[in-house]
Amino acid sequence: MTNKPGKVPFSIIVVILAAAMAEVCAGINAVLFPVTLESFELSNSLIGVILSVEVASVVVLSPYISQIIGKLGLFWATILGTIGRAVILMLLIETDNLLAWVVLLFLFGVFSTILAIAFQTWVNFARLPGVRGFVVSIFSASQAIGIALGPVILQFIGDSRSLAFTTSAAVTLIAMIPILFIKGEAPRFEANDKPRLGFVIKNGKYVMFSAVVGGITFYGLPSFLTIYGMDAGLSLEQSSLLITMFMLGGLILGPAIGYFSDKFERTQVILLSFLISLLCSVFLPISIFEIIAAYALLFVWGGAMEGVSSGGMTMLAEIYRKEDQVSANIAYSLMDALGGTIGVILIGLAMDWHGSEGLVYVIVGSALLYFNFALTQYKVE
Repeated sequence: MTNKPGKVPFSIIVVILAAAMAEVCAGINAVLFPVTLESFELSNSLIGVILSVEVASVVVLSPYISQIIGKLGLFWATILGTIGRAVILMLLIETDNLLAWVVLLFLFGVFSTILAIAFQTWVNFARLPGVRGFVVSIFSASQAIGIALGPVILQFIGDSRSLAFTTSAAVTLIAMIPILFIKGEAPRFEANDKPRLGFVIKNGKYVMFSAVVGGITFYGLPSFLTIYGMDAGLSLEQSSLLITMFMLGGLILGPAIGYFSDKFERTQVILLSFLISLLCSVFLPISIFEIIAAYALLFVWGGAMEGVSSGGMTMLAEIYRKEDQVSANIAYSLMDALGGTIGVILIGLAMDWHGSEGLVYVIVGSALLYFNFALTQYKVE
């Protein structure tokens, strides 16, 4: 029996809009970071290690994020995360020192984590009877369109590294503007002294493992997709649009998947999404030589991964009590980042050892590992 659909608060619409604008920055960086590092003539393995530092910051920050957001409040946490990201991007403009890149990417990941957890918690605290799955999918899809727009914006910037980083910083600051109008509507909560990560992970193994495996694809694929396309003979412009199509798939197909997840069992939706992701990864090496087919495949792939993400986030709001929501969001982001860290490093190593198809080997292997786990946890009646 489903609840009667309720109205979506205006403040949640504003948060969704702000999240979309914040992720335009991530979309620009998804191309800008690896291409800039490749211009330093680094190996794929080293590029993967450096890029993984941004994601790994979530693992380091996770024990403290609850206290940080609890003390700052959701409003000021979003402001801190936004300004911090912009400052780091401006510092990266003239920095060619690899150690400086590692430190700055780590700090960028810290501020991005604070911002992401604040947005997720804001949405999960909202009363959304009967429409939670749909709203969460819209929230996730809004982030997808932000990331999708990033590479498109880069098409108009050209080869200017300084202008690209400045644009990325400016865009992330614009995301702060809508939040300024809803300061008084930010939900209040009492965070635990320490996030109950062990508790929420133990009681949500299925969701948390899907976050780990999903993170391998969601972070690893965009990090190397531009390089993968260029290795296959595509231009930089064509290769960067591969990311755009992946994110557009999440944008357009994500809400539909979220709608069906409200009607069917969410674990089944996540399982089906992973199956589609596996099939897409298998056919990527064939489709990459026909650009339209590659764009279509990545569009479907992005929708499938959005089904994993929005399904998992929705289950968090249903499984855990309000006082555990921050811990649940931290744990989910931690597992997602853990998968992302592993994925980015493994894909970089695999591409050095086995060529560009190493990317596919890692994603296919992780998907098979997921099915091995899922089929032992989930019983079909």
